[in-house]
Amino acid sequence: MRTALRTAVVATTAAAAFTLTGALTGDAHAAPQQPFPSGHYNGQLTGWSAPANAIWFGKDFSGATVINDTIAGKIVPADVYRANSVVNGRPVIVVDYARSGLPGIRDELTSDGRGGYNGVGVAGNTPALTFTLRR
Repeated sequence: MRTALRTAVVATTAAAAFTLTGALTGDAHAAPQQPFPSGHYNGQLTGWSAPANAIWFGKDFSGATVINDTIAGKIVPADVYRANSVVNGRPVIVVDYARSGLPGIRDELTSDGRGGYNGVGVAGNTPALTFTLRR
């Protein structure tokens, strides 16, 4: 009984350490990284009327930056990086608008598996709008 208990404690401790290490480093049981966007993507706001979609056309990605393509031209640059969602904790590609004077405003992108992305516009940690990005 004592040996079985010791084995269970060691196994549980090792599993907890592995999980904690993975949580800290992002390695344990990590989901495969999503492809990083590159180039122009046409945007479509979902659940919005046609006039809203006549203002925003999409995003142009270049390395770790992006700029929005709008009726007013290329505006509102942002930084792009991988992180966990502030909404659900899952891995996402973040479009962070802090450099444009919009701290706490970000888009969270997930691959649609077909070369495009599904996006959620987030204010703080509250989803504000949804959109798609397609080639």
